[in-house]
Amino acid sequence: MKRHPYMGPACLGCPFMPSLNLLRYDEIRKRAGGELRILFSYLDTDEGTAIYHNAGLFLGNLEDSVIGLIDALVEKKIAVLHGFFWASIGDLKASLLLAFTGHSRQAKVSLRTALELFFWGLYFQYKKEVSREKAEELFEKWLEGTRDRPRFMSSIEELKNKGVITENTYSEVKDLYSELSKYIHAFLGSEFERVALGEEGPARPSSANMSLEELYDWYLAFGRTCYAIIQGLLDAIKYFSVKIPERTLKGILLLAKIYEKGPIKEPLDFVDCPFLKN
Repeated sequence: MKRHPYMGPACLGCPFMPSLNLLRYDEIRKRAGGELRILFSYLDTDEGTAIYHNAGLFLGNLEDSVIGLIDALVEKKIAVLHGFFWASIGDLKASLLLAFTGHSRQAKVSLRTALELFFWGLYFQYKKEVSREKAEELFEKWLEGTRDRPRFMSSIEELKNKGVITENTYSEVKDLYSELSKYIHAFLGSEFERVALGEEGPARPSSANMSLEELYDWYLAFGRTCYAIIQGLLDAIKYFSVKIPERTLKGILLLAKIYEKGPIKEPLDFVDCPFLKN
């Protein structure tokens, strides 16, 4: 098929199939439509811009933490944890993109997988220290999804009982995992639920929805997830006797400082951004 050189950008506003038109306006609802339109609409508000900025600070400091640990983890031969940590950050980034394109429920599902991935990495790393063969067997069962595969909460409890993570980390992960698991169910906070309750008129199922309230709620869950991962990372560093590199320490301290600010709808001033000053 001969392609027009600008077909890619043109397809984002597809005039033939609404589900492919990421820039469209919903026919019924004013705050719904294509994903890119929702993204731009969020960033056109002070609150949306602040949340985007602050979520980026969480993500950036997590990235600095994992990058700074590369040499230390290689030296200690803790590659399993490092690989899962890297994948976990990828799911956090996916969650941010989903949230800002109007898919808040799916964004929280991605937060759950991000939380799982980090602590699965810690679990398999611990198992490898005990028995390499047993760790590989458990990993294969987990990967293939067999009936006798390890379960997340029982694995986290084992990490707590073996002293790999603290009681505080275990409690936070348990509570957060339970909260995020609710969003696996499609009708929780869904577009269909709002329409069915008569709050808004019918609209296309493919429409993304803009809600600063839902975005803020996602941001709180995002911060909790990042902080829980950092708690687990600090526990792992202590358990495996890893020397904390300066870059990692700086990232951890900044992330903790951001989290301690609590619920905030203003951009934090850890980055000198000229756009936020105007």
